[in-house]
Amino acid sequence: MGFVETVALFLDACPGPPLARTGLGMAALQSVEGIPGLQTQRTHGVDTRAGLNTGNENLVGGARHVPYLSSVAGVAKRLRCRPAYLSRASTRHGYSFSRALRWIRLLHGMALRAEGFRVDTVALRLGFSDVSGWSRFTKRLIGRPSGSIHCTASAHAHLCPGRMTLHRLVPWVIWCVPLLATAACVTDYPAVFEAVKPWTTQADVSIGEIHAGDAAFATVTQVRTTWDGTKVFVLEPYEARVTVWTPDGRLLADVGGRGEGPGEFIVPYRVHIDAEGFYVRDQRRFTLFEPGGGLLGTVPDPPPALSFRGFRLRAEALLEDDSFLAVPVIPPSVAAGWRGDDAIDSVPVLHVRHGPRSWIMDTVVVLNTANARLSVRPSGGQSGFQGFHSGQPFGDHDLTYYDPANGSVVVLRRSTGDGSVEVAELAADGDVTWQRRLILEPVPLVQSRAEELIGTLTRVVSGDAATGPRQMSGEAARPMVEEALYLPNPLPGASHMVGTSAGEVWLETFERIDTLTAWYAIRRGNSSSPVRRVLLPTGFALHDATSTHVWGVRRDSLGVNYVERRQLIAGQE
Repeated sequence: MGFVETVALFLDACPGPPLARTGLGMAALQSVEGIPGLQTQRTHGVDTRAGLNTGNENLVGGARHVPYLSSVAGVAKRLRCRPAYLSRASTRHGYSFSRALRWIRLLHGMALRAEGFRVDTVALRLGFSDVSGWSRFTKRLIGRPSGSIHCTASAHAHLCPGRMTLHRLVPWVIWCVPLLATAACVTDYPAVFEAVKPWTTQADVSIGEIHAGDAAFATVTQVRTTWDGTKVFVLEPYEARVTVWTPDGRLLADVGGRGEGPGEFIVPYRVHIDAEGFYVRDQRRFTLFEPGGGLLGTVPDPPPALSFRGFRLRAEALLEDDSFLAVPVIPPSVAAGWRGDDAIDSVPVLHVRHGPRSWIMDTVVVLNTANARLSVRPSGGQSGFQGFHSGQPFGDHDLTYYDPANGSVVVLRRSTGDGSVEVAELAADGDVTWQRRLILEPVPLVQSRAEELIGTLTRVVSGDAATGPRQMSGEAARPMVEEALYLPNPLPGASHMVGTSAGEVWLETFERIDTLTAWYAIRRGNSSSPVRRVLLPTGFALHDATSTHVWGVRRDSLGVNYVERRQLIAGQE
């Protein structure tokens, strides 16, 4: 068996539609001078060498050097498709297209080293400008620089078979390729938490408790802080204002007010902080402010006439190039399939931007929205009941966090059925920049908890819970609720996701320990960093975190909101 056949083992571990598989094969079997058998390969009828030459060939080690094909954009150009398609196609099948390309590049490099080529020659033939670039690449991918991938008899310990001829490399590749394919396609596994006690917190600041006047908050829906914790931003949508505070509760700025004029809000619902100040997401526009609260200007939403399959768009993030990440807004009755069509169980995140003559929309990722909605449909005998819609309490649909500064969206996949979760970050072009899987201890759905939830929803739907006029009897409402309610067992691995200013995502679980809730903090962009398990009070709603503190909202027994800071206390072994 030759090297080409052994690389095919790697490709078989990365499934997908024909075009995506062709692209991976094109990258894997492209001409790489020094690897016998790759000089004249054709993949699915496509000559993998044809068209790679840009006219700027260099002599490297006495042989022609053809520009190396290593990026999603480069593969997509050869296939005449969009890069986002390749990234989406691979993500749907459980792996990252860009990460698979990186592992292919590593396989080529190890094959060249096995043929006896020097490190500097390998670096140049694989498209790196120098040895340091190749070294940084291997360190990011396998945790060690290229200089440590050296000749040894232990392939398992060093990820390299040593200086041996290609035919002696084959048995190692046959054994090792499935491991490399797993690393590229499955990407990551959880840390073990048994040996480390969870982190805890202690309240040290409560804005609104010892202050009067401006610190008397109404409904607070978002609290954000700068990365160093020196400023705290509090959003009160029904008061149409955003206030900025020091950590000890001193008011720095108060912006907004009800209206549609400059600097005013209708119903603001999101704050984003960047180096130039902050912006507030309001209905139909983004309002930009200086760090001190001075008005910079507004950016309107994409025009209302712009839609996705007839559904209007809701811009979720304003990127630095004035493009948007947006999602279509689908009415609940349409999503539930009550208008004659099938239920809608997925929606795209779209990258919306100005083109030379018109607006351009590209799909970044498709979100699973199945089991997101609780839709109680009226029956024929309930003429006064128009239907009831809310979120599924135990839904396992995808969750998102938008990061305008990075131009990306973080997606949390929870529909695994075993309590595990998968987190992936995608750039606006659809390329997966980072992803990780956590296998958490499954939390079973206790029957008493399900019965309590059914009873509560039955009272709400029938009108017995003082939420509105009575619409039907509890006996009639209960079977409708039972039919509409989604009750997975075990429960999804996470119930909520929060992106923080410290560059982490925090996942809230259904795990309860007395009056505490278990959270997991994951460092973005690093698939091997330790995961922190943090226990937070059940009555504390986490909104943001720095390296030393968490910020959120605590509501007392009278319904008064307090913005609270809690110090993180490390667990001990």
